[in-house]
Amino acid sequence: MVMTKKKICILLTSCINPNGMSFTKLQDPELRCQQYLEAVEFYLRSTDIPVVFIDNSGVDISGHFPEFIESKRLEVLAFNGNDYDKSLGKGYGEALILEYAIAYSNIIYSSDLIVKITGRLKVANLMSLVNQAYHIDSLDILADLRTMMSYADSRCFIGSIAFFQEFISHKGDINDTANVNFEQVFLKTIHIRMGAGHRFDLTRYFIRYLGMSGTSGLPINVGWFYWFLKNLKYMLRYRLNK
Repeated sequence: MVMTKKKICILLTSCINPNGMSFTKLQDPELRCQQYLEAVEFYLRSTDIPVVFIDNSGVDISGHFPEFIESKRLEVLAFNGNDYDKSLGKGYGEALILEYAIAYSNIIYSSDLIVKITGRLKVANLMSLVNQAYHIDSLDILADLRTMMSYADSRCFIGSIAFFQEFISHKGDINDTANVNFEQVFLKTIHIRMGAGHRFDLTRYFIRYLGMSGTSGLPINVGWFYWFLKNLKYMLRYRLNK
């Protein structure tokens, strides 16, 4: 039997103008916009996967990529979704982006799996993760879980539409001021889906991020040698969990 290849898209979440958002050191809209543009360009040039870019501060970057939008390779959406209580934190805003994406993106509507990536970050080894997801039947969520599965990295993960819908249903729990962040609700959703019998898989590879943290304003540049050693550890972890 020939396996039908899954339709996968990349979703880049964006907040170009955080406008004083709590727990966000990097506030400069011009610098943030440039980083988002560079990330979009990176994924368009280094992969052949359709890209969805959604900004929740109402900034439209479509004028920078007319040829990719024309060819349906890139979908750019913007909405005013950054006017909620800022004490909830940026994670709540990101959850609203996911909700908007599921409701309004044509590319996502026709996809089987979504690669969610924090929009200013470049994932240097993204195709390794995508190829892993391609070969897992009935995949619901592929994520990097650590510390005995008590922490989930939400910067990059691959999930089904149903997984995203489940996560969105719990978005009201996110409140950074009350120490309930996006990652905790993300982890909770993974456990709920696993408990219901849906297919979870650990990332086989250590994710190599390049960019800058919006929370701390510090660079996130995983060097090749450090990544290589961590990647060997992740591959061994994956094999031992099989």
